[in-house]
Amino acid sequence: MRDALGDGYTEALRKAWKGDVPESADLVMFWWAKAASETVAARTKRFGFITTNSIHQTFNRRVMEPYVTVAEASRLPAPLHLAYAIPDHPWIDSADAAAVRIAMTVAAPGNAEGVLETVTSEVAMEHGECMVEITRQRGIIASNLNVGAD
Repeated sequence: MRDALGDGYTEALRKAWKGDVPESADLVMFWWAKAASETVAARTKRFGFITTNSIHQTFNRRVMEPYVTVAEASRLPAPLHLAYAIPDHPWIDSADAAAVRIAMTVAAPGNAEGVLETVTSEVAMEHGECMVEITRQRGIIASNLNVGAD
């Protein structure tokens, strides 16, 4: 993040979100936290992001957990739920043909089931695009982008 945004911006961002977003989190997780806060406060109805597929790794999951995980001590419902997620999907950047892996998440208020899609097969096509087959599962989607226990 420092390389792309510079020391000043990175430090200001981390200071503004200290305690809410770990220093090791990806840049998009600051925006994820902001969108989650706005949704919890009913200033937006739902939000979605295309991120790197590292969103479900521990350092990024810590941003999502307070919003989508039931508070164990009080058993209070989570303020948001993941309405849709796909944790690992191919993405081809048409500008430079770079192939990367992305994740997609959509969060909405309340405690409800969501749709988790998982890529089960990929076939490279002639111009760099990728044909994918996907399975779909309904259930409570945890911050690790799985249905079931986090």
